[in-house]
Amino acid sequence: DWISIKLEFNNVSDARLLDASKLSLLDMSDGISIIKNDNNITFGIGECYNESSIKNSSSYIESQTIKFEEGQF
Repeated sequence: DWISIKLEFNNVSDARLLDASKLSLLDMSDGISIIKNDNNITFGIGECYNESSIKNSSSYIESQTIKFEEGQF
């Protein structure tokens, strides 16, 4: 079964976002990464193991908190 996940980022302090026109070209085969440290949470596209590598990904968001909601596909 497939599910959908809705993410909400609060108090965003840094981000690199793609233009909507480039989203269809995004390679999602390596999934996503979420890294939490003492001060923030960083979400990025691809397989990343630390904050430095996640900030080199094609798209990332750094925020103070992240919320998620699971839904039907």
